[in-house]
Order: sequence, then structure tokens, then C-alpha cells
Amino acid sequence: MRSKLLWPIAAVAATVVGAIIPMLFFTGYYFVNDTEAGAYGQWFEIGRRILDGNWSLLNPTVWQSGNYQAEGAWGIYSPFLWAVGLGSQLMSNAALYSTIVKLVCLAIASAGLYVLARAYGVTRPWAAVVATAVPLAGFTLYFDAPSWVNGLMAWAFWPLAVGLSRRVVRARANPWAPSSPPSPWWASATRPPRSCWRRRSGRCSSRRSSAAVVLRCCGPSGSR
Repeated sequence: MRSKLLWPIAAVAATVVGAIIPMLFFTGYYFVNDTEAGAYGQWFEIGRRILDGNWSLLNPTVWQSGNYQAEGAWGIYSPFLWAVGLGSQLMSNAALYSTIVKLVCLAIASAGLYVLARAYGVTRPWAAVVATAVPLAGFTLYFDAPSWVNGLMAWAFWPLAVGLSRRVVRARANPWAPSSPPSPWWASATRPPRSCWRRRSGRCSSRRSSAAVVLRCCGPSGSR
């Protein structure tokens, strides 16, 4: 269990560390443009309405008429957004809170990308590389993360949803329990029957031959 969790934890940690680097040059890196002008205010309003027990679908006194039913970016049907909204009521520093939310989203994306890569048969080290490189890639780190947080949130959960769905469909396994991924497509060819073995050193080895190799079938006594 420990060895299976080492690579994803390392990938998530590396992603968070990499995402913090831009803040060394500009501390408000994750609180600009759309986040500052609109997203944080909507989080705060939704958190306040939840605490007040106000689940009305429209609020004409706020930006964009507060159509919380139809608005996909900050609607009232997202449990994750509930948590973000409630958290905004507990922390008065808007820039710091927005930064924490975005780092959490990048961490979720990293974990999801690791799951997705493993679901397609990628080895653990390379899956960790993918899970670290993609969240720190150009458009995500340069635009979505600092400004367009709604796109970041939607994108962050996509790899995890696809990876877990593929795992359930292909392996018929619990999506949350760590296990080996299904065999890649090139290893899914028809296996040779148990009576077929590879002949080595004049004796029949117990190692099966792959479907891509010409088989030599041995009888019970070891003769060809």
C-alpha cells in the first residue's frame, strides 16, 4: 500500500511546490482578473446564503442577477462550491483564501491525472511525471489558475472522473481502492492454452509465451 501511494503523493506535492514558485515573484499571482472581480464575490455570497438558509434561485441585487440555478460556474448544485463558499466566510483575507482554493484544485487535478494515466496502463513513475507536468503547463498555470478559476475547477475534476469511470468499467473494481491497472491493449491478445509452453534448454519452461511469439507446444512428458 505504501509503495502504491508514494508516487501519487510525490506528484501532488511536486505540483503544489511548482505552483507556489510564481508567488515568489508576485504574491498576488492567484488573485487577479476574474477571480478578484467576480469569482470571490460569488463564493462569499453563496457562503452567506447557505449560512442564512436562503436557497432561493434568483438574487437580482448581485452581479449577473444572481441566477444561481442556471449558472454553471457558481451554481447552488455544487457541493464543492458549497465548501468553497462556506470557507470564504471563515477567512477574511480574500487573496490568501483564493490562493488556497486554487492550490487545492491543482492538487486534485494532479491526483486525477495520476489515476487517469494509471488507468491507461502507464507505469507509476511516468504517471507521476504526467500528474506533475500537466497542471504546471502553460495555459493552466498562466491563465486558468491565476484568473479563470471557474475553468480551473471544472478542469481539475475531469481527469479524476474519467480515470475512475474507466477503472470501474474496464476492471470492474472499486474506484477508490488502489490496485493494478488493467493490461494495456497490446497485452490483451488471446492467451495461449495451458498446454503450450516455451521450450528452453531441451526442457519445457513454465513461462508462457506471449501472443506475439511463435509457440512451441509441449506434451505432458515434456516432448514437443
